[in-house]
Amino acid sequence: MSKTFTSPYATAFNSAIKRGTPCGVAVNNIAKRTGKNPQNVFASLFKAGHCQRQKFNGQFIYWPSNWNSKSNASQRNECQTSMWQCFVDWCIASGNCTPEKLNNNSSQNEFMAFCKKFFGKQYSVGTSSKNSSRTRSSSSSKRSLAKASKRSATPKKRTSSKSNKKITTKAKKKATKSSSKKRSTSTKSKRSTSIKAKRTSASKAKRSTSIKAKRATASKAKRSTSYKTKSRTTTRKNTTRKSSPSSYKFPTSRSTSIRKAA
Repeated sequence: MSKTFTSPYATAFNSAIKRGTPCGVAVNNIAKRTGKNPQNVFASLFKAGHCQRQKFNGQFIYWPSNWNSKSNASQRNECQTSMWQCFVDWCIASGNCTPEKLNNNSSQNEFMAFCKKFFGKQYSVGTSSKNSSRTRSSSSSKRSLAKASKRSATPKKRTSSKSNKKITTKAKKKATKSSSKKRSTSTKSKRSTSIKAKRTSASKAKRSTSIKAKRATASKAKRSTSYKTKSRTTTRKNTTRKSSPSSYKFPTSRSTSIRKAA
């Protein structure tokens, strides 16, 4: 940090800090106005001696060197809500808490009291120092060795579970095939029954029409035969009447005149 370096963002930053604007909010506003990256603005202010910083998880956290400013309630509340938002995200991302457990809090005091027990874990988890990286690597190696030993110790169980899975999948496939076959057979039987019913109804209709036609022809034949017999009997009667001598009558006047002349 050089004393001769002057930052072009120093005047705007100092005036924002005197008004009670937080450090991060002031730098973000300056970066938006100038079109620069906030990290570059922070680096310039740190080089000029207006900010202090600390590396945390590979990134720097900044705060102003001289905090000669007024208290600002609105900025305090905004910073607090953003801090708690990040803290809740950290609790879920780190696995210390689940979203379902967070749903059981109805008020702000209950929510803060519930999350208070997780805040202490910030001092043991999440640092990026060399010791923590070593402990993480050692713990990860131990975990990998433990997993490898478990795998080598229990290979049969896994094979049995795989075989069970294969058996279950085969049984499911067979069940699906049998159900599909049953469905196809049921549909086929339904179709065959419907076709048979249609055929039987058609055959019945044909039979009824044929019977009716036969009956009509038989009745016509009977009528024609009866008519023929009647006509024959009438003609016979007429002929018998003409041929019989009793029915013939001689003329009376002529016969008597002929007899007298003789």
